[in-house]
Amino acid sequence: MSLKEGNYIIRNRAQGQFIGRNLAEDLSLLPKKVINLPHGVQAPVWTVLPVNDSDNKYRFKIGGSYVAEIDHLLFAVLLEEPLPTEWRVTPSERDGPNAYIIEKVDRSAGWVLPEEEPYTQLAVRPLIIGASDPPYFPPTQLFEIIPFPEE
Repeated sequence: MSLKEGNYIIRNRAQGQFIGRNLAEDLSLLPKKVINLPHGVQAPVWTVLPVNDSDNKYRFKIGGSYVAEIDHLLFAVLLEEPLPTEWRVTPSERDGPNAYIIEKVDRSAGWVLPEEEPYTQLAVRPLIIGASDPPYFPPTQLFEIIPFPEE
């Protein structure tokens, strides 16, 4: 199932915590970390934009800024460089209607929550794929992408 252009909330399956930017950021134009927010924080709104009407390729925006991989970590980029990363979003057949893995277009790495503690920055690493049909992905690699407002 492809995602339509629009607004969504994203949470990691490991703890069900929302993914977003820190509520307290410095005022510089440096890239801002994309983190696992603590429980009780209101869900930030993401914008999902299909790339050239291609199937399952997207750009993500949080807080008005595109996200990009920098040194194997996920950041919101406030300036024109580095360019936003394009992501392949694939449904996880065994994990329900809103469960996805989010990978780089070349499938070399994807979004991973390296620790389940609040304020942990998301990493971009090779994914662990369990040998089964359909494949199994650890919850730290699964993300719920839910339309906002939820329909």
